[in-house]
Amino acid sequence: MVSGARIALLTGAIAMGIAFIIGLTLGAIAGYWGDDRLRLRRGQVWLLLPGVVLAWFYAGAAPAFFAGNSAAWARGGIALISFGTVLACFAGIGKLLARWSFFAKPVRIPADLVIMRLSEVFSSIPGLLAIIAFAAMLRDQSQTLWAMTALIGAFSWPGVALFVRAELLRIREMDYVTAARGMGLSEWRILIRHALPNAMRPAYTIFAFGVAGAILLEASLSFLGYGDHTLLGATWGSLLQNARSSPQLWWISLPRGLAICLTILALHAIGESWSE
Repeated sequence: MVSGARIALLTGAIAMGIAFIIGLTLGAIAGYWGDDRLRLRRGQVWLLLPGVVLAWFYAGAAPAFFAGNSAAWARGGIALISFGTVLACFAGIGKLLARWSFFAKPVRIPADLVIMRLSEVFSSIPGLLAIIAFAAMLRDQSQTLWAMTALIGAFSWPGVALFVRAELLRIREMDYVTAARGMGLSEWRILIRHALPNAMRPAYTIFAFGVAGAILLEASLSFLGYGDHTLLGATWGSLLQNARSSPQLWWISLPRGLAICLTILALHAIGESWSE
């Protein structure tokens, strides 16, 4: 029971940590800059598009070349490093290119429109079915638990992004943000140091509710037979799956079901307390 609780809280926290980072970043960009405030140099924009494509390609190819059959977290770390390195190289070249007058012309980026359409795409995809489809394609079943955790986080970010965006749409028009602009502070500094900290309160609430949802989703996937049950120990979902063979032994399945229910209720209570 203790092992199941540890795994449930660990996977839920990691999944929502991934969703929190993605949603906070995209929601802050969409809410603070909107569709008319974010401007980049023409050279940066022209190199950013192929940079994202190549960064995505190398992020998928680098783990197989450098990590081989290493753990999922090592392959994921190498993929993130590869993606960031390639994108940073293209961004640096774009800055150098922007020194020429033709490539220095500012281009308006509709950040809010793009990010909101992207969140609608992710929200329209049935998360449970998509995660099952991805998990079924994994050859290394010993790493399925971590892959499912990352996928749960990847499909859970739109809620965080929408709340952060809504808060920043309000905060960016407040007097202290206008005063910071009048003092000559850069937009990035105003966002990180002044605007974003005041928009975090609803994000904390979503984090608590999201951990509860991630735990429930992970238990459902483990109950259906996905995930490695020997990597950290037996999960609540796998224990409930094993109890199906003996439905008359209610004392085997009832404690696990109650543990899931009480954990979800406790996290919802924590989220409601943070929202007050």
